[in-house]
Amino acid sequence: EELQARCDVGNNSNTEIFVSLHMDSFSNSTPCGTTGYYFTGGSQNSQRLARNLAEGVIGEIGTDSRGVKACSFYVVKHTKMPATLLEIAFLSHNKEEKLLNSDEGIKKAAVGIVKGINKYFEGK
Repeated sequence: EELQARCDVGNNSNTEIFVSLHMDSFSNSTPCGTTGYYFTGGSQNSQRLARNLAEGVIGEIGTDSRGVKACSFYVVKHTKMPATLLEIAFLSHNKEEKLLNSDEGIKKAAVGIVKGINKYFEGK
């Protein structure tokens, strides 16, 4: 119900894109980086949105690229517009956790997200 409610907000408000932001985590501290996800059966626009946002964040905060990957996550599957789920960085990775717990890191990530959104709309 909670995930559908998130989709409903986008689907019922005539939005052009849907962006779900997350922080990744793993059971050990080795994995790191930024990943953009889009629905497996989705449009090329969803894939482009995921790529633009991931590149924007990576360019600003300097994380490694974990790629842009197809998925079946609920929030990208049940939205009517191009959608992405972005894993910004790993909270379980010491360096990335410090970055995300800093004002500078948060601001840089936000700038990267905005740059990615702008690039998406420039290419439309």
